[in-house]
Amino acid sequence: MLKKLYVDNFRCLVNFTLELDRFALLMGENGSGKSAVMDALDKLRRFVVDQETVESIFQKQDCTFWEPSSTQYAEQIFELQVDGNGGAYLYRLVIEHSQPYRSFHMLEESLTFNGRQLFEFKAPKARLFRDDGSSGPEFNLEWSRSGVGWLMEGPDNRKLSWFREWLRSNLLLIRINPSSIASDYQPGSAVWNQLVNPGLDLERFALWYQHVIQADLAVDLTLTLRRLFPGFLGMQTAKMGGELYQLQSVFSVDGKGRGGIPIHGLSHGQKCLLVLYALLAVLKETEGVTLFIDEPENYLALREVQPWLDRIDELMNTPEPKGQCILISHHPRIINFLAEERGIWFYREGGSGHTRLKRIAREAEGDELPIATLVEWGWIIDD
Repeated sequence: MLKKLYVDNFRCLVNFTLELDRFALLMGENGSGKSAVMDALDKLRRFVVDQETVESIFQKQDCTFWEPSSTQYAEQIFELQVDGNGGAYLYRLVIEHSQPYRSFHMLEESLTFNGRQLFEFKAPKARLFRDDGSSGPEFNLEWSRSGVGWLMEGPDNRKLSWFREWLRSNLLLIRINPSSIASDYQPGSAVWNQLVNPGLDLERFALWYQHVIQADLAVDLTLTLRRLFPGFLGMQTAKMGGELYQLQSVFSVDGKGRGGIPIHGLSHGQKCLLVLYALLAVLKETEGVTLFIDEPENYLALREVQPWLDRIDELMNTPEPKGQCILISHHPRIINFLAEERGIWFYREGGSGHTRLKRIAREAEGDELPIATLVEWGWIIDD
């Protein structure tokens, strides 16, 4: 479970801390920093799990441009607190941007578990610590790649490996882009992280679906989709030749036989519903998943998004939910449904400065206006 994110000098996030419960709704006007939070998390996941380089992820233009230090030497700081595996993890990353030399490199990277060091890098030396807290080997580490992601799993560093696997498989950052959802995939050529993460824009959804949605998950999801899509029978995989496969939806055709439709042939709304209910199935059955969805209502009618919200709300209000769900939305129906108990308001100081947070609260008891209207009028932001 993602408990806390700290970010400094990343776009409008300066000395910024976001603390999260099991279920939350992030709100605020466009440009207030909500998407920046998702992008920061995605960059950390790509850096550790996908082993992308500092230069390819942490661009100079992502520094806070009005900060004086960003003109010469700028440090970006990211900290991630994750609860799981019987304790609390704290991951810290410091990136230096050198304008005079046009270089970017990692200054610090560390991971602790319940305050005990698991890995520490301070340029240019890195040290691995064993699960029992004893000091392991010291070695030189390339400044451009994550040491936490690079280290191989061994019998003495299973706690570090758990954190990496949580980032790889259980942190699902989703910004639904129906045009990016492809039907074709090559399972033989995929690396492990592609199999277990659909990608921010769902560019690897077909591959992820085939790996994750199996057995009981598939049965429950199929029954749900049959209620949503007239004539829907199920999902299938078709071999297209060579190592190429295709994920297809199967519909009855005029009551005669079956027809397989590649998922890229579905409407935008159908693809969104397929994604949302697949994610719901994973959230329901998988221990420790953090599902972070930006504007789940896009491309959907009100009567389509409300049943999904009802299912999410029911799931997250069970006595012991297995996962965590964070939504970003501007939609009045979602705001009215969730904001009063779950809402966190993002705003910029002076309208264009640093991002700051406030909890949603009504100004007076007994207010009968819908909370979405109070948000629109600016009456529910608690000072």
